[in-house]
Amino acid sequence: MTLWATAFPLAIHYKQFRDRLIAQETRAALDAEPFGERHLHCVWYDNTYRPPRLKTLEGEPVEVLNAGRWNLEAGPDFLDAQLAVGRDRRVVSGDVEIHIHADGWAHHGHSRDPRYSNVVAHITFWPGRVPEPSLPPGAIQISLREDLHRMPDFFFAAID
Repeated sequence: MTLWATAFPLAIHYKQFRDRLIAQETRAALDAEPFGERHLHCVWYDNTYRPPRLKTLEGEPVEVLNAGRWNLEAGPDFLDAQLAVGRDRRVVSGDVEIHIHADGWAHHGHSRDPRYSNVVAHITFWPGRVPEPSLPPGAIQISLREDLHRMPDFFFAAID
């Protein structure tokens, strides 16, 4: 223990309290920052922003082998992505659709649009589920919020 710590025990408690408070404020700022789907597209596409360890809503690990081609036309956000899913690392290939909230799938009418029939992953910021019959069979669901929270240097403002 340093002389400073011995002489000022309340200062240590204050520093620990301050550090916890800053961490909480940083996580709150991540949720409160104005961001849009384009920010999430950047997170998905660029592995410097994308969390290194992703998991499905069921808890299966997911490794992005190829984020896919960024689609600027109508249809899914990324085409021809490849993901290794689960402990057995089964490879799934297809399209990726991204929304801020899970209900974006229904609001945009994707379940009725044949262009979305090859979606293998629905990515959201906020946790939430799209009912299984609405998604293509076998499509996985991933929420980025908690994984982004674990990245201390991540801020949506850095993307802009």
